[in-house]
Amino acid sequence: MFGAVILTIISSLFFSEGEVRFYVSTSRYLDNAGVTWLEMYINIPSDISFSSLDLDFEVFNIDDSQMLSTNWPIEIPMTEARYSVVDNFSFDVTEEYRVRITLSEPVSGKEGRISFRTSPLESEVMLSDILFSNSISATEDTGSLVKNGLLIYPLFDREMTLTNPKLIAYYEIYPGSQEDTVSVISSVFDSEGNEIWRYVSYVNRVETGSFVGKVINIPIGDFEDGEYSFMVNSGTTERTEKFSVLWEPVETSFAAGEMEMSELAKSYYMQIEAVLNVAQLQVYQALDANGKDNFARIFWYSRDPNPMTPENEELELFAQRMDYADKNYSSGFEKGISSDRGRIYIKNGKPEEIVFVPADDRYVPNEIWIYWRYGRKYIFADISGHGLFKLVYSNDPNETNYPNWERYTNENLGEVW
Repeated sequence: MFGAVILTIISSLFFSEGEVRFYVSTSRYLDNAGVTWLEMYINIPSDISFSSLDLDFEVFNIDDSQMLSTNWPIEIPMTEARYSVVDNFSFDVTEEYRVRITLSEPVSGKEGRISFRTSPLESEVMLSDILFSNSISATEDTGSLVKNGLLIYPLFDREMTLTNPKLIAYYEIYPGSQEDTVSVISSVFDSEGNEIWRYVSYVNRVETGSFVGKVINIPIGDFEDGEYSFMVNSGTTERTEKFSVLWEPVETSFAAGEMEMSELAKSYYMQIEAVLNVAQLQVYQALDANGKDNFARIFWYSRDPNPMTPENEELELFAQRMDYADKNYSSGFEKGISSDRGRIYIKNGKPEEIVFVPADDRYVPNEIWIYWRYGRKYIFADISGHGLFKLVYSNDPNETNYPNWERYTNENLGEVW
């Protein structure tokens, strides 16, 4: 039996025990014949003090019979800025196996170990495992980090910060034996199990043995500090990976890739206070001019919904909403982007339904915005009589109702569905 604790693959990230520190990230996929392949990536931190290591990779079946054993030396590049990733290695999984990976220093004999269990993907599976990354790009090259025409750098640090602001998920969908079109739901849940983000896509059926690869950029720029779970669900298959967010002031800069921006986007690029959450706003307002510029670059970099394109679609949408709010909700007293209606429009987009309720002998004019897709209602009232519609009531838990809101709107309008 193994000397280290055996883990079953629930999370795909493992940490070593012993004197040599390293990490392993794993993910399971199906090949054209429907056979499960386990792919593994090793991360050796850049601060490791060894110049060379020996790697031993062993696979045992359920009765401890050795199925596979491989050994090779690893040279540690001392100039690596962050970490050294050893070429990934993989093997086919036809039953439950025990895997043991050992890194040892030849001179001192010090070693580190990772052991875990793995098993084939279930029959009629719809999804592969989830592989987290912070950099995915199209390439025509081949290599150990290239998968299906994509250069994927596996992510070993699941704590997202200002210096580690990008979280991309790669997974494969196998809809060969299902109906013509299948839905794929990607969600993020907070530590209390509340769904705080959802993205739904649809995939057409493909030939049996084929697959569809998906790249999803998780908008961590929207989340407050805390622990989160990213879940993908399709058909009867569900996959989950965990990550955390920690927004805190940092002195270091982050070299985000260049983005193509329209002139409209350039004009609103720095006005991110309109969409920052409370924790982010506190950090942002405490920064100097250079810090704010760096924060904005990181913020938009983390929210790019399609990392495979040079433009940032989320930034462009934000700029269009800001421009619309300025043009339609400005008055002689405030700019549209600073108004309550402008703020809600920037955050949620155009409501599915707007109802204007004229003034009567008891109430001031009201404007009701309804977002059926979110189950949200917002009631604005022209309290001053000068066209300054204030948000007096909503069933949005992230908004605060106006004190004594019943004085400004018919309470029947404020009923929650």
